[in-house]
Order: sequence, then structure tokens, then C-alpha cells
Amino acid sequence: MKKQYGNDRLTQIENEIQEIKIDTQVLVAQEDVVVTVTHEGYIKRSSLRSYSASKPEEIGMKEGDFLLYTGEVNTLDHILLITNKANVIYRPIHELPDLRWKEIGEHISQTILNLSIDESIIAVYTYKELSPTKTFVFMTKEGMIKQSKMTDFEPWRTYKSRPTNCMKLKSDTDEIVNVYLTNEQKLVDVFLVSHRGFGLRYPLDEVPVVGAKAAGVKAMNLKDEDYVVNGLLVYQEGDTPVVVLTQRGSIKRMLAQELTQLGRAKRGLMVLRELKKNPHRVIFMSESSSLELLVTTQSGHQYTIDSKKYPINDRTSNGSFMLDEKEDGEILEVHEMHTAVLEEKSETDSI
Repeated sequence: MKKQYGNDRLTQIENEIQEIKIDTQVLVAQEDVVVTVTHEGYIKRSSLRSYSASKPEEIGMKEGDFLLYTGEVNTLDHILLITNKANVIYRPIHELPDLRWKEIGEHISQTILNLSIDESIIAVYTYKELSPTKTFVFMTKEGMIKQSKMTDFEPWRTYKSRPTNCMKLKSDTDEIVNVYLTNEQKLVDVFLVSHRGFGLRYPLDEVPVVGAKAAGVKAMNLKDEDYVVNGLLVYQEGDTPVVVLTQRGSIKRMLAQELTQLGRAKRGLMVLRELKKNPHRVIFMSESSSLELLVTTQSGHQYTIDSKKYPINDRTSNGSFMLDEKEDGEILEVHEMHTAVLEEKSETDSI
């Protein structure tokens, strides 16, 4: 058999091999597209033609879901999705499902394994290249904070089916409440507000830069049964209006800079006046410069609130009621309203 059918070896056996690198830019057709991500985890890219042929509000979404991100990007760009359970999902834009604007999109659980039932996407970042000068800032419900370099999240081998971790959470009940991507360390403060109405402001450079798997350091000294509602990055100088909502349906705006700058891990100062009977408890806080809110109450009523219409109050004010407490009951959920209208194309930076 060897004499009749044999032939010389065609492969070469060598002591050292050279890595073969494939330039994806050659293989991927460059195209500007519109990417959308929803709170419940549906993601898609649509052609500019499909977007232009439809009204922005005609975007395909399930009832009760809402937009987290809409942006014009290129198929050669990349996207990072960060969940409340400290998972990071990476995708090249060209690998996202190409669907019409009116279609719902692909749920992230169709390709990503090991996601929790109560896990949701809280932040979306698109980029062309990972920046060595930028850091992510992660803040958690149980009062932890950390910074990690953006370059710590280079694409990993199993990215198509598995997320990577961005923070070690201290307990099963802890979760990330907010994420920032920033290249500024000086003249920037962390601003935190807790459920029991404590506010704390301190310099960002008091937060160390650590690895992606680290747990971070204490952000705020919390009382028993208290937790961080949200955290922001604000400039030390100037006026940053923030909006605070309580479970009783009260809303108020105040300036973050009104809180005296203290140190990290302190308890902070009250941002509400404490009442002996039926006290107000914070359930939502965010920057309010151009914020519309969707508020859902115990009675099932929903209200769209334009936070800009409310005046700036001082730190000890309890604000004003935006609904009938007896008729509507307590507030159950508050969501920021994101528009499907495209803004000017730019890399996503929070500050």
C-alpha cells in the first residue's frame, strides 16, 4: 500500500512556529450602524437605512422594557456591557445581530452563559480602542468602590459565551449601582446618597486603582439596614444639580456641591430632614440636568416626570410631592427615560 499509494509529507515540522494574525478590518465590511441595548438585555444593530425609514419611537421592544443605549457606531468598533452583578460582556459590533429597527433584537442570554435571573445591564460603552489613560469607576449597593483600568478588559478567549468579572462583590445581595468611564482624576468628586438620606462627597483620587477581580475599598460608612441608592462623579467646582425621589412620592433637586467635601468611608451629611413619623427614604438619585423619569407606583399608575421643572432646594428640604400619596401609594420603580433619537457620534464617556 505504501509503495503503491504513498506520497511525500506535505507539512513541515519545525521547532518554532510563527503566530498567524488575521486582520479583521480586511474581513469586516465597514459600515456605520445604529446599536441599541435595552434594560432587559435585548441588543441589535440596524442599518442607518432601516433607522431612517422608521420613526425613532417605532423601535422594537417588549412591553415594559426600556432603552439603555442608542448610538451610531462603526462595524469595526467594540461594545462593553456591564451588569449589576459585576459581569462584563464584550462584543465586536460586526458580531451583533443585524436586524431591522422595528425588530426586538437578540437577548444576551441566547449566547452568554451563567447569567443570574435577576441580572440586568446597567451600563453600555462603545469604543474604537481601549484607552490606557481611562479608568472605570464601580460603586456598589453595600458601599464599596473601586477603579480599574479600561485596558483590564481586553477581549478574552471565551467572550462569545462567557462574561468576565469586573469586581468581587462582598455578598450575594450586593450589586453595582453605577459605573463611570473617566480619564480625569483631579478636580473630580464621588457623590453618594444612601436610602436613609445620607449624602457623602469626597475626591475621586482617594479611590485606588486596582485589578478587575479586586473587591475595592469602602465608599461610605452605612448604618444597619442602610444601602447606597446611587453614586455619581461630579466636578469639585461648579453646580451639579441632582434629583432625589423618596418612597412617599416626594421629589427634590439640590446641588451636589452643597455637601461639604469630606473623606472616603465617612457617614456623610443628611440630604433630607428626618421626620419622627413616616420618614422619607431615598429610592432614586441621579444627575438632573436633562432627565425625564418614568415613575411606577403601588397602585399601578405610571407618571413621566420632567425633573428640570422642579426648583433647586437646600440640603435639608424634603422637596415637594409629585403625586397623591394616599391614592397612589408608595413608589415602586423609577427609570431614566432614554431617547431613541441619535445624537452626535462620539465615544461614550460619562465625565
